Amino acid sequence: SGEWPCTIEFNINLADLQLYGGAQYQRLFNEFEYVAHSIEFPPTSRSEVASALGTGRSNIQSYDLAASDIVRSKAKKHLIPLIEIILRRCEFIMKHLFEISMKIILTEEIDTFGILVRYDNFVEELKGIFDDFVARTKKNCEDKSMDDFLVFTSLMDWNTMSGLSDLEDYDYLNCTKEDTEQRVEAIMEMSKNNSSLDKSNGDAYNTVRLMAARLFSCVRYFFTKYIRSKCNAFFLEPMFKNLGLELSEHFRKMTDEQYEQMFNLGLAQLAQREETLTIQLEETRLARDNFRSVLDSFKNLNGEL
Repeated sequence: SGEWPCTIEFNINLADLQLYGGAQYQRLFNEFEYVAHSIEFPPTSRSEVASALGTGRSNIQSYDLAASDIVRSKAKKHLIPLIEIILRRCEFIMKHLFEISMKIILTEEIDTFGILVRYDNFVEELKGIFDDFVARTKKNCEDKSMDDFLVFTSLMDWNTMSGLSDLEDYDYLNCTKEDTEQRVEAIMEMSKNNSSLDKSNGDAYNTVRLMAARLFSCVRYFFTKYIRSKCNAFFLEPMFKNLGLELSEHFRKMTDEQYEQMFNLGLAQLAQREETLTIQLEETRLARDNFRSVLDSFKNLNGEL
C-alpha cells in the first residue's frame, strides 16, 4: 500500500489496535499528518540557488521569486508522493471493508441477505461494482488534489502563508471588539515579519535558502490540512452519498437475460453440489449396509459359539 518516507517512530494514537472502516480511516490521517509535518526542507545547493536567482538579480523581489521557485520544485518532489500513498491506503481500507462486511453477513446468515449465501456470482458482481466505484472515486480525488496542489504552489507569497499559529490568551468564545482588533493586527504583523529578512550580510545563497525553508514549512502546514479536506470531500463523502445509488442503479439497468445468467449460474453450481452430495450419500449408505452385514456375521458367529 506504499511506505511512508519517514524514519521517525511516532506514537500514533491506536496504532496497536486492529481497526476497520471509519476508525481506521481516522487513524490513517492522524498518521499522515505526523509524516507530512516531519518532512524537513531538503538540502539546497548553491547551483540551485544560482539557477533560481538567474543573472544580475539581487534585490528582495528576486530573492522572493527564487525562494518560491525552489520551494515549488522541492514540494513537488517531496510532498506529492504523499498524495499517492494516502489515497492508495484509503482505497485499501474501503475495499477491505467490503470483504469484512461479506464475512459478517455470511457468518450470521442474515435472512435478508440469504441470496448472498447461495449465489457466489451475485457477490462477485457486487464486489466488481464496489471496487470499480472505489477506484474511480480515488482517481477523481487524486486528480483534484494534484490540480489544487499545482495551483497552490504556482504563485506563493508570504501574505498567503501567514497566520499559522493560534494566539495565546485569546478568548475565542467571548471576544470583544478590542480582542478582534488585536488579533487582526497580530496576524498582519506576522505577515510583515515573514516577508522581511535581514539581507545586510549580502549572502544571497543563505538568504534565499532561509526564505525557501520558511516558505516550505508554510506550504507543508497548509498541505496537510487541505489534503485531509480533499479526501474527506472527494473520497469519503461519495462513499456515503453516491455508493448506494451507484449499486442500485447498476442492478436496475441489468436486463432479464443478465439476471438469468447470473442466477442460473448459481443454480448450476447448486445442481452440481447436489449431484456430489447424492454420490456421497450413496457411498455412505453402501458403507452402512456393509457394516450391518459384517455386524450380523459377527452376531451369528457369536450365537454358534
